[in-house]
Amino acid sequence: MKQKLPQDWTISTLSEIVKEDKPIVYGIVQAGPHDDNGVPYLKSSDVGGEINIATLQKTSKIIHNKFKRAEVNPGDIVFSLRGNIGEKSIVPKELTIANLTQGTARISVKDNLDFKYVYYQLENPYVIENILKVSKGSTFREISLQALRNIQIPIANSYKEQQKIAKILSTWDAAIEKLKQLVVNKKKRKCGLIEKLFFNIRKKFKTVNLDSIGEILPSNVDKKINDVETEVRLCNYVDVYKNNKITNKIEFMVASASEQEIKKFKVLKDDLIITKDSETAKDIAIPAYVSEDIENLVCGYHLTLVRPDSKKLFGHFLYYYFLTERSRYYFFTMANGAIRFGLSVDAFKEASIPLPDLDTQKKIISVLNECEEEIESTLRIINLLKTQKKGLMQQLLTGKKRVIIE
Repeated sequence: MKQKLPQDWTISTLSEIVKEDKPIVYGIVQAGPHDDNGVPYLKSSDVGGEINIATLQKTSKIIHNKFKRAEVNPGDIVFSLRGNIGEKSIVPKELTIANLTQGTARISVKDNLDFKYVYYQLENPYVIENILKVSKGSTFREISLQALRNIQIPIANSYKEQQKIAKILSTWDAAIEKLKQLVVNKKKRKCGLIEKLFFNIRKKFKTVNLDSIGEILPSNVDKKINDVETEVRLCNYVDVYKNNKITNKIEFMVASASEQEIKKFKVLKDDLIITKDSETAKDIAIPAYVSEDIENLVCGYHLTLVRPDSKKLFGHFLYYYFLTERSRYYFFTMANGAIRFGLSVDAFKEASIPLPDLDTQKKIISVLNECEEEIESTLRIINLLKTQKKGLMQQLLTGKKRVIIE
């Protein structure tokens, strides 16, 4: 690790700072079926922030005992070795005993070190950089146990200094977690409001098939670049899946399309783009609203473009309807496939949509936009706090800025 540290700091590998009787190991290879009376185990998807004990799967006591070497207890750090590599959690005091899977590793810090300090050092940008350097794979990254054991972290020799640094960073984490819970609550409120509003609309107004109020265009534009075609910006599956709105802020990939494809699938303001194919049925018909004009943007493969009839329907109103439980259930039942699921054109055409007048649609949009703005505002504050925390970590976890020990 190439960084200048204070004279009273040292560099240690992770294998040097763990308890001798609890080395860095991974856990159960095959956990077997869930056992209500068994022992909880932690997968890579379970780590990253606070552990949700209520959602943990359990393995039988027989299997747990075979892998007792990988048992984790309160205060141990659980580190993800695969996929979401580098994500980590501290085992809470409520989880008195648990085990690991092959995709997670235990880091049980020696008693003369503060485990929360080590936890934060694993977020140190310098440490993260080294973890990524020694990890392998492109689309699915993983780090070996030996590589993890050799990862170096800076250690403040003073236990009290370690505690103070961890306490400062914990303050930022507490604020971030509080705001994250606020976002969860606001999203629940928005979902409840959507259901209530559209329930009332269905009682007051007629329903029509989607194809009578909009053009339905399943895209076939792939991600390839063909020299004889025109270069375009491509809105792909991930852009829709991860964003409520399609805006100029998104970094779209570059692809190519024929003039005919550009004419047919060019994305316009007030369009709705919907996921058409997915590996799971629950990820079908996820909508994203095109809230502004975007130059040279084309709708990509695995997506369906819906262009509302502007005299009858606002795209933003349709977006909110696609979020209702009724709409989600309809498309879930219409998804075809076993390994990969997809929606036919007819499934979109025959979708039943409640159609109030445009003034009513505007009012619904306004109310729900206000809810979304509250959520987005809170998310912006969270991102600001994360940026502040990252800057603070670069100072505190390298000793560039020293804390005052009382």
